[in-house]
Order: sequence, then structure tokens, then C-alpha cells
Amino acid sequence: MRLKNKLFIGVLLSIFVCACSSPEADGIKAAKKYYDSERELTELRKKYYSEFIKDFSSYHFQTRIEARRKEQEINDQINVQYNNSLQRADQYYLELSSRYSTNQQKNNVFQYAYNGYRDTNLPVDDTIIALMAQIDNLILTIIPPRHDIQNLPNDLVGRKISEGPDGYLGQNWNWEVKSANEVEMINYQNMGNIGNDYKINAQIYLKGEYTDYWVDIIVYYILRNYDDWTIDVIETNNMEIVKTNKYWNFITYNRWGGWTDYYYFDFFNSSDIPLLIGGVQLLVVGGRWSKFSLVVNPNKKETLGGWHSHDKIRDIKFHFIERP
Repeated sequence: MRLKNKLFIGVLLSIFVCACSSPEADGIKAAKKYYDSERELTELRKKYYSEFIKDFSSYHFQTRIEARRKEQEINDQINVQYNNSLQRADQYYLELSSRYSTNQQKNNVFQYAYNGYRDTNLPVDDTIIALMAQIDNLILTIIPPRHDIQNLPNDLVGRKISEGPDGYLGQNWNWEVKSANEVEMINYQNMGNIGNDYKINAQIYLKGEYTDYWVDIIVYYILRNYDDWTIDVIETNNMEIVKTNKYWNFITYNRWGGWTDYYYFDFFNSSDIPLLIGGVQLLVVGGRWSKFSLVVNPNKKETLGGWHSHDKIRDIKFHFIERP
């Protein structure tokens, strides 16, 4: 009798399940499981974000970056619990959808009911947005320590430093700092505040593969809504190539003209590397000395001035010959 009772109860349960199950009902059940996961995520965020706001001052954050890391740590904890709930919802979906895997019509009904319920019943709670904004505002109250001589090389990475208004290489030339290893610090001095921001004066060496530059710059820092002090703009006071005096013997030149009030100059490079000539030229118009530079390729000739030149030249003086 006991075996018969078990069989009878099993038959009754099967009949009950079949009576309560349908592709549409199962699709909605699966979607509700995902809804429960999303709802759980919302509640977790409310709980953890509210606790973080309440305890914010007790952490004694020195930088905004520290606070952001703590915020990320909290989100990671939330996501662990949410992903566990999501996996359970995925498993439940696979379990219910497998009932209709061999029947295309019923499977379509299941999917339609599932998608329809899930798309129209996502939990919406503006409290989360408000809590996140409150956290962000608290983080922005932190004023991190100002950067010093140790920070500057890294701060300059990605920035472009020009010669300034009176350079040899022209307004279109600049040095883009691609690595902190390119920057050698010489001097660093805080120059005071500009409102809530500040500026510093620094002398540095920019170290290239073959050629280095000595640079005197003013760096303007801003904080605003950034997580740390950030360079706003760089002003160049002076920028000079570091002279090695190794390449003077490889450049020869001839001066032509004289039958007019201007000349042109042919430069020949007898080496197997390109060389950069820098100096000043005395212009016919205005009678002023103006800086110039010229790259002469290996075993090639380049000409400066002449009748076709926009600036007619009376004379030149060399300041350096170095690798570009």
C-alpha cells in the first residue's frame, strides 16, 4: 500500500504541474526571476550606498582616488551578490525553457511571454541616482595634496611643450612627452594660487634619443571635478637645445649673391645622418635678426634665402648644429 500511495501522489503532482504550467505562464515565471534579481540589486545598492554616505567621514580619505577605490570596492561586493542571484535566474530560465525546446510553437509563446514581461517590468528607482549623486558630491569635497617635484614627470606625459613665441623651430613644432623617463627635473617652485587653482615654475631637461632640450616652463594646475590635480595648460618661458658641439665639421656652406641687397646660402651635409642647423638671419625688410632652423639630410644640400624666398636675407649667424 505504501508504494501504491507514493505512485498515486506522484501522478497527482504531475497532473497538478501540467495543469498549472503553460508556455506563457512559464515565460512570465522566468522573467519574474530576473525581475527579482534586478530588484535585489536595487535594494543592495540602497543599503550599501546609504551606509557609505553615513560612514564617509570616518574613512578620513586624503585623496579622491582613495574614495573612488572604496566606492569601487563596495560596487564589487554588490556585484558578487547580484551575479549569484542572476545565475539562479539563468538556471531557472533554462529549466523552464527546456520544456518547450522540441516544440517550436510553444517555444515561441514562451519567449514572447518572457520578453514581454521582462521588458515592461524592469524596476525603476530614482533613489539610486540620488544616492550616487550624493556620494559624488561628498568625494568632490576632498581636496587632495598638491603635486610636487616627484609628480611632474608623470603629469607631463601626453602633453606637448612648444618653444614659445620666439623659437628656432617655428610655431608648428612641439615636443610631445611620451614617457616620464624623458623628463629630468632640475628645479621646481610653487608660484601660488590662481583662485582655487595653482601654478608652478619648473626647469627640466627633455631627453630624446639623440637630442636634449633645456626648458623653463610655468605649469597651471586645476582640480575642479577631476579626481586629482590635473595640468590645465603649459606656458614656455624658454626652451633651448642642449649643445653637444659634435657636428660643426659636417656642415659647409656657400654664400651667393651680392649683386642685390640680399644673399642666399647653400648648406651641405657631409655626414650620414640628418643635421639641424639653428641660428639667426638678418632680414632685408625691417633690418632685424630673426631665428631660423633648417634640417639638412645626409649628403644633401639645402638652400636658405634667394630670390624665390619670402624673406630676403643679408647675413646669417650659426648658434648650433645638432641632430634633429
